[in-house]
Amino acid sequence: MISIGDRLDGKYRVAARLGGGGFGEVFLADDEAIPNRRVAIKVLARPQASDHSDLIWEMQTLAQFSHPHVVGFYHHFSDANRLYLVMEFCPGGSLDDRLAATGRCPEQQVFLWGLDLCEALAFVHAKGIVHHDIKPSNILFAADGTIKLGDFGVANRNTGTRLFLPPEMLLGERVSRTDPRVDVYALGLTLLESITGTHPFEDLQPDEANQARIEHDFVPAELPRWVQEVLLKATHPTPELRFQTVADFAEAIRGRHVPYVFDGNRIKADALARRAEAAIARRKWRTAERLAMYALQLSPDSVAALLAAGRCQLLIRRVDQACEYLSKAVSISPRTHVQKELGWMSLEQGRLPAAISLLTDHLQRNASDYEAYNLLLRNRA
Repeated sequence: MISIGDRLDGKYRVAARLGGGGFGEVFLADDEAIPNRRVAIKVLARPQASDHSDLIWEMQTLAQFSHPHVVGFYHHFSDANRLYLVMEFCPGGSLDDRLAATGRCPEQQVFLWGLDLCEALAFVHAKGIVHHDIKPSNILFAADGTIKLGDFGVANRNTGTRLFLPPEMLLGERVSRTDPRVDVYALGLTLLESITGTHPFEDLQPDEANQARIEHDFVPAELPRWVQEVLLKATHPTPELRFQTVADFAEAIRGRHVPYVFDGNRIKADALARRAEAAIARRKWRTAERLAMYALQLSPDSVAALLAAGRCQLLIRRVDQACEYLSKAVSISPRTHVQKELGWMSLEQGRLPAAISLLTDHLQRNASDYEAYNLLLRNRA
């Protein structure tokens, strides 16, 4: 047991208990080695190696960062087989505390905080880290009121607090661990809760909450039109129709509207990709390849063009090139279903169990795809 007045690591005098949860407890302590400095110390609840690795991951991740809107982490130490994390103390409490005290926060202030959080997340995402647990209790305030993003304990883990998870994660779809749109969704819900004072799913059963996510009608109509527009975009159930980055989110907040972007080259590329797919269906491989390559010249990040190019390369037995195109398509849009193509590549590479598994998964989604059945028959041959 840790008591008020205890000295930890020979220099931290415990001043108060700040809170606790499943992870353990957090204490306020005076750093006797540095006058007038107070720190927050997180203590691991259970001395298990897996818990240690999670929290050390959090420490090592954030120790790399120095950003005004990210909680500072100092170091860690062990004592009596328990792990302690020493971090910046934020005396202003959490956003969750403020909502509990006031019920809701002024709209203008919430979106100013939103801009600061977008800035912090843009910095973090540029380092290849996705927070995965944006919520009011993980958003803190320094003594001067500066908002801070903390608790990176599940960063890049494809997990988090269920109430703030996007539908693709709850429905078991494949989601890249570094897909920033997961944080975009959670930040959108956090700003919505801050403005209205309630979380749209907190009183719903899990199945009801999932349905509400998909129906996407939980942003109150009485909010200003631009607020509705921005929050609906941030919390769209389809990741491709969300803000693709927090920079896009911030731009919409500043402009007080969601900009409409028409990419002429992308439109042309997608039309060419459809023509390439039609050529593939007619078994005109050269025509399909020419159309797909032209589409990629116009728009190298067109998922439709990348898929057409990958399928075309598979048909002419260029497996390595096909893998390159299809992998890029999935990295841009992790929801893209390419099980058939991956199964096809596995077949070409002689990895029969993997091919059977992937093709079977594809046929569960597309039961009338006879080409996939033919590929399975090749596996059985």
